[in-house]
Amino acid sequence: MLEKNRKLQIIEAAIKRFNKHGLAKTTLDEVARDLRIGKATIYHYFDSKDELYFATLNYRIDQYIEDIRNILANNERPYEERLMEYFEYKTKFDETFNLIYILMVEVLSGGELENEIVIVKNLLSKEKELIDNFAKENKLNKSDNKYLPEFLVIQSWGFLFGQKLKKISNTETFESTKEISQKVLKTILS
Repeated sequence: MLEKNRKLQIIEAAIKRFNKHGLAKTTLDEVARDLRIGKATIYHYFDSKDELYFATLNYRIDQYIEDIRNILANNERPYEERLMEYFEYKTKFDETFNLIYILMVEVLSGGELENEIVIVKNLLSKEKELIDNFAKENKLNKSDNKYLPEFLVIQSWGFLFGQKLKKISNTETFESTKEISQKVLKTILS
């Protein structure tokens, strides 16, 4: 148990460093200093800074997926409200899960980032599986909308970037992204 706790402490300290300084400017010496441990202790758990970085990304993805699972599992609320909460949760994704957000932007910009692409695919796959299970539990997966889970996952990411574009446009002529999403979801799910 102590081994697992130490590894988790290293990951959490690294998350803070990577969030603040990015991968390139973070050193294992700094992470070790933050924890008041020797750098050799980090190497006991991780072979390199890159391995630690990828471990932090996967850890944050697991946290994100758990958050989404909790939102969708709240059976005290109608499924439409849970889906809207899922969409709305994405609007603060860049603040809450900054490392993953930066990763998504880098991957979307077209860089040749093999390991990063694998991580993003893993995230999208886990998210789609959650939405697929949610759709089945709520009998939303009719034969004519078997692509609904993938559509909702992709649209939820669009919701995040749509909010960013709305802030940039700084205009009142656009309807709120929340209102648009509610109307679209209502139409799709009817």
